[in-house]
Amino acid sequence: DPPKPDKPRPVWVRAVSEALQTRSRPDLAWKRNELRGGIDAIGEHYAVPHLAPLMTECGSLQQRDAIVRAAAITAINDHCPQKDSRPVKGQDAPVPYRFGHALRELTRQRTGKNPSTTPANRDSVARRLTLLPEMDFDSAVDTVSALVSFANSERISVNFFDLASTLYFWGDGLTDNSVRTRNRVLSDYYGAADTPRKAA
Repeated sequence: DPPKPDKPRPVWVRAVSEALQTRSRPDLAWKRNELRGGIDAIGEHYAVPHLAPLMTECGSLQQRDAIVRAAAITAINDHCPQKDSRPVKGQDAPVPYRFGHALRELTRQRTGKNPSTTPANRDSVARRLTLLPEMDFDSAVDTVSALVSFANSERISVNFFDLASTLYFWGDGLTDNSVRTRNRVLSDYYGAADTPRKAA
C-alpha cells in the first residue's frame, strides 16, 4: 500500500504554532506583537491576517475566537516554555502534560504544597479554577489569560496546544463534550492522573 499522507494537525495546534515560531526570533517580533492584539475583540484585527486561513476550518464563531485568543495568550506569555509531556511515578512512559498540570505546578511553586481541596486553604489559583467550569467563553478566556500570566511570571511550563484545545471545545457548558472539557482542567489540577493505576 502507498504511504498515507500525514494527517493535518488540528487547527488550534497550527494557530498556537504561529505564535510559538516567533519566540527567540527578533525578526518576527512584529508578528508576535500583532498576534498579541488578538487577546480581545478590540485588537484582534491585528491578529486576523495571520490566522484568517485557519478560520474557515472552525465550526463556529466561538471556535474562531478560540484560536485567535489562544494564539494571543501564547504570544503574550513568551517566557512560559512549551511542554507536551511529563514523567509520572509508577508509569514507564511519559504522560501528557496538560494545562491543568501547569496550574498544579504553579500552586506548588507558590505555596510549597499540593492544591488543597479545603475551601479555606485554597490559593488564588484554586479559587479561580473552582469557578472556571461555570464561566462563559469570554470570562473563561480572561481567567485563563490571568492564570497563564501568573505561570509566565514564575517561568512555569505550559502546554499551549492543550490550552488552545480547551478553549476550542469550551462550548456552552450544556453538552457532554463541553462539560468534560471544562472539568478536565480541574481534574488535572487536583492530580487525577498522578496516581498509578492498579492492575485489574
